[in-house]
Amino acid sequence: MSPVVSSGEGKEKEIGALEEAVMAQGAEVVGSFFCRGRFLFLKRDHPTSKDLGNARRFAREMAMD
Repeated sequence: MSPVVSSGEGKEKEIGALEEAVMAQGAEVVGSFFCRGRFLFLKRDHPTSKDLGNARRFAREMAMD
């Protein structure tokens, strides 16, 4: 499994909790991607074009594995 998370929270909090839940079910986490996400009036400039480029690169890397 490869969690992809967009959130206004921090990377460690969001990805860590999701990875723990996945591993608790016996699945393997092979990669993860995080970027800040827009929520209501917060982080309105996200995702940025750089974030989207990073997401595309992550997806390509996961597809190659």
